[in-house]
Amino acid sequence: MKRLRFDSPSLTRSLPRPAVVVGGGFTLIELLVVIAIISVLTAMIISVSSAIRQNQAEKIARQDVKLLHSQIAGYFETYGRYPEEWTDRHYAANGWADAPDPAEAAKRNCAWLLVQLERDQKIRTVLHESFSADRYKRDEVAEDLDHDGTDEPHFTYIMDGFGKERAFNYLKAAGAGGTPIVYSAGPDGDYDGTDDIRSDDLLDE
Repeated sequence: MKRLRFDSPSLTRSLPRPAVVVGGGFTLIELLVVIAIISVLTAMIISVSSAIRQNQAEKIARQDVKLLHSQIAGYFETYGRYPEEWTDRHYAANGWADAPDPAEAAKRNCAWLLVQLERDQKIRTVLHESFSADRYKRDEVAEDLDHDGTDEPHFTYIMDGFGKERAFNYLKAAGAGGTPIVYSAGPDGDYDGTDDIRSDDLLDE
């Protein structure tokens, strides 16, 4: 009787091969599936976290714009006029041919607005209580913002919710009926109107 040899090539070729096992019992296929699942979950978490941060930044920017607009209204109630706009002073001193860069104009409009608001002690207190020290900042550079021949002692600006410095603008008569508006440059940091956050859009909130 012919004995069956278990090491014969014909028999070993017909037997199923075991899956490759990695480490403590995972097959290679199982490991790849786990890695793929982890990658998908990580991407989802990052996406959700980014959306939450964006929504929070926009919420802060809206609050900042509404706060500044309310203080401008308070200024008007006290003095019977709105704060001046830096660009009006600039054009009066230098003529319309000397048009400033829009970003520079916005920076100085907001700085000059804050200088005027801070001259009122009540408004100054509100601003300092509303903005944390890491967001309400002063440059050490003095500048003649109002073109009266005297440098202002500080250059104040607000860091917005998106982490951008000097990202607010003030226009004295750009709103309905010639009323002032304050607006944030929005997530992109540009005053191009695509994602700006304007006070006149928030009045009904």
